[in-house]
Amino acid sequence: MKRLASLLLALWITSICFAKSALPNYEYDIVGVAIAKEGYYLVEVSALVDKKKEATIDVAKKCAILGCLFKGFAVERFFQKPIISSPSQAEEHCEYFDKLISEQFDTYTNTTQPIQIVKVGKRFRVKAIVVVAKEALRKNLENAGIVRKLGL
Repeated sequence: MKRLASLLLALWITSICFAKSALPNYEYDIVGVAIAKEGYYLVEVSALVDKKKEATIDVAKKCAILGCLFKGFAVERFFQKPIISSPSQAEEHCEYFDKLISEQFDTYTNTTQPIQIVKVGKRFRVKAIVVVAKEALRKNLENAGIVRKLGL
């Protein structure tokens, strides 16, 4: 009985230590559509979801923010680097990013066209063109102490 109790305790502690962040783990692609006006990114996001009710514009907006922060994207002949350069920053500030993606994503994004939803096998692909306010997003990250300020 003691052995079973100690095993359960060890499993419980392990599960707490390796708990995943609430950041969504979407399968998505992000591509720059065109060079947008200064302070903004204009990106096309394509995300896969399991259920049709999950196929919303919010998924596209969240993937646009995630892509700009952690993945980067190509626009015409150049590559736009991600705002967050190291994965360790995401792990250090996971609570901040959880809140940003789940609650504040709408503050930094806007859509220009209606979304497209296409069934792909047993899943659904959400495709949309999203405008991301990169300067406002970066300023928020600077104020939170996550990225260094540009300039002096």
